[in-house]
Amino acid sequence: MFTIFLLYIFTYTGFIILLKNFLSLLAILFITLCYVFVLSKLQPRRFSNTVLCYYGVMFYSNFKCCIDEVIKKYNVLYYVLFAIIIEVYLHLYQMMYRRFIIHNVLSISFKLIIALASMKISFQSKIFDRCSQHLFWIYILQRLPMKLFSYWHIDETSALFFVLA
Repeated sequence: MFTIFLLYIFTYTGFIILLKNFLSLLAILFITLCYVFVLSKLQPRRFSNTVLCYYGVMFYSNFKCCIDEVIKKYNVLYYVLFAIIIEVYLHLYQMMYRRFIIHNVLSISFKLIIALASMKISFQSKIFDRCSQHLFWIYILQRLPMKLFSYWHIDETSALFFVLA
């Protein structure tokens, strides 16, 4: 949760101080990489995929129209990129527990697979539409019981956790 708070601060300072989209993205990239580097030195067993995915989503949202246009124009590029990412995922899945950087790349590649698949596959569902309109509140409502359960030392491996959740 502290990482998400820091990411919001990075984003706020990047866009308030520089007021330019591209310069802000570069500044946030620099701050993000510094944060990942410092975190890897202080806590080497900690995952940094959330931080890297957050920046990736910021980059994608800033250049979404250009990226989508290229992918729609060159359909072969989409399929080649999709195949490469699936190959990276399948190759690294076998080595997932050897190094933590592999686990980070594995989780990022999984998120890329989902993002690329969602460009071509559309799920029309009233439940998904409703959830997407209230995603932040669903996230908050999910986090509160997890914090409360951790206070009472009930973790995900406990059967009581599943009954209460």
